[in-house]
Amino acid sequence: MRSCCRTTAAVRSTWATRPSSCCRAWPRRWAEAYLQFALDDPELFRLTFSPLCFAIEEDLSSTGGPYERLGAALDDLHARGLLRTRENLDVATWSTVHGLAVLMLEGAIPREAAPAILDTIADLSLTTAGHDVPGTGGSNG
Repeated sequence: MRSCCRTTAAVRSTWATRPSSCCRAWPRRWAEAYLQFALDDPELFRLTFSPLCFAIEEDLSSTGGPYERLGAALDDLHARGLLRTRENLDVATWSTVHGLAVLMLEGAIPREAAPAILDTIADLSLTTAGHDVPGTGGSNG
């Protein structure tokens, strides 16, 4: 039963990658992998985030899933001085990308719109955290 809460190897390897000094690329790749997982396997995606899997997992932080990987990467970027703030950035980013995935699965947002939306999500997340993203008017120059 615990396997219902596991993701594909390709997605896990993307989430496991340590962010580089070019921190805009990592949140974008994380979001893209998350969205691709949802679109490639909607049933597993829905099951992974269902109450069933939450009930099975005694401690979600021990699974090394997407939320934990995102949090660890943001902690790393913050520790290296690449983000001025870290507070709630993981929750804001994850909930935004998860919402996008659900809306695309339901047909409310066309899949072709994903690249531009993912760029915007990455830019907004990093700009909010105080990292200057070229072309977005970030404040950390």
